[in-house]
Amino acid sequence: MTQGDDTIITQIEEATSPRIIDQDETLDETQLPRLLKLNLRGETIDIERDTLVLLPESIILHLFPNGLELPAASGDDPLARDAPKSPADAQNQNGARTKNDDEALSVDFDPKCFQYIKSIFEASQKASKETATAALLDSPPATPIPGAPMTLAATTATTTTLENRQVIIALREELEYYVLPPRHLVEKSRMHRMKHMAAQHLLGDNKVFEPLLKNIKKENNMAELHLVEMLCEAGFDQDDLWGYRGQEPRRSCIISVSLLHFATAATSDPDQRSALVAQRLMPFWKKPARKCWWDMESVTLDDADIRLWKRRTWTLEFILV
Repeated sequence: MTQGDDTIITQIEEATSPRIIDQDETLDETQLPRLLKLNLRGETIDIERDTLVLLPESIILHLFPNGLELPAASGDDPLARDAPKSPADAQNQNGARTKNDDEALSVDFDPKCFQYIKSIFEASQKASKETATAALLDSPPATPIPGAPMTLAATTATTTTLENRQVIIALREELEYYVLPPRHLVEKSRMHRMKHMAAQHLLGDNKVFEPLLKNIKKENNMAELHLVEMLCEAGFDQDDLWGYRGQEPRRSCIISVSLLHFATAATSDPDQRSALVAQRLMPFWKKPARKCWWDMESVTLDDADIRLWKRRTWTLEFILV
């Protein structure tokens, strides 16, 4: 049975299940053009291939829930995908549609959210290149002496991986909300007003950690409290607001994203506190952590006392650039 937008319980748009990329399934970067042109809900944004492949898994899955479909390149040379194509060469293998260098790939994703994410990852890439160049100039690779024994650094593999790296911690919340008025039968126009008012209420309630801390206190979950403290030690604050927060069109759903960028370079952090924090967060590298919980509050909307149920899904990811 299909339920419309004016129903009380089911207010979330039905969607097909995304194609989940298994952890062992690697993305062949040579299959992507060097520059991708994306049409995000009417706004065109360009992104480089090297930046796209760094984005958090939760963002990639929402950008391309059914996989990334690109036009086939002529020949077996992967670099041919970066070469200019004629309209005939740009035809899709199925012959259903064509894409050329001036055509953007349509993506159902908020452009403001994407621009926020893209700007931080581009800044992180730039800082990573500058750090690598400076480190190479300060200590060029030593030339091995013939016959001399090989020595290993006294650091662990994890510490070596984190040395002079740019780190991004990504937090994402998907908040689905349900408006339950005091009476089951509510006229359609009033139900729409209540949903709109509920969305405005939730958009203004935009502290990152406040709902999670309330849930931690309710469940007395010390492990999650320790994780919040670790994130604050990395650079977050318990009173932080979301970097991006917006409502999805045609859905009773609010998406929020916050990214924290820091470096583990010894020059900027001689005590190596950032490297130690990054090392403790390494379990979330390529293994996003997710938490889902419900909460309810009573609010007055359109002169009526209603129950506002909220289903929150949190995702935490750790990215090395």
